[in-house]
Amino acid sequence: NMRPALARTNMTLWWIACALVCAVYVFSAPRVWQCEGVDEIEYLGLAHSIARGFGYTLYGQPYVVYPPLYPFVLSLILGHGAWLWRWLYAANALFGAMGLIVGATWLRSRFGRAGNWAGWFTIFSYFAWSFSTRYLLSEPLFFALSVGVLALAWRVLCEDRARWWMVLLVAVGALLCAATRFGAVALTAAICISALLKWIRERSRVAL
Repeated sequence: NMRPALARTNMTLWWIACALVCAVYVFSAPRVWQCEGVDEIEYLGLAHSIARGFGYTLYGQPYVVYPPLYPFVLSLILGHGAWLWRWLYAANALFGAMGLIVGATWLRSRFGRAGNWAGWFTIFSYFAWSFSTRYLLSEPLFFALSVGVLALAWRVLCEDRARWWMVLLVAVGALLCAATRFGAVALTAAICISALLKWIRERSRVAL
């Protein structure tokens, strides 16, 4: 009887810790522009152009350097009024926190005792190095999407039979990652290599 009670207590403490960490990220987000540099200026310029109906342009010219999803998300906030400007940072921090919580919870649920320790370590170590939650950069959104895609791909590869809707979610998630950062090339390669190795070892149709 002690083990289920300890498990419930541990899970309760876990979700309390997640809520507190998320609150720290969101409520400590900057309230004014941090002026990180060229990247941030261009993301904001693109979001402003989209919100004003000028399309994916910067200074009146079509833009082809950064993928469009992150500026589009920022434009959804800017499109509701300039007074929402200060909430761009909070939304950015929330993306990073959601990726962190989902990833750390996935570690706890999949890898037993080692995963439990890894989850606790992960959730308390993210803030120190994640400078991108402090600036308007696409890393937090890409991080959240990537964690979701990797967790789904893992689940698909652990199944005996592939569920079409889960495979579709992995594909859509990978496309959204690619529309956020070009680092999705590495993410897609990791998923494909994992599937290939599973097929070589087990001749699994799920991997195909």
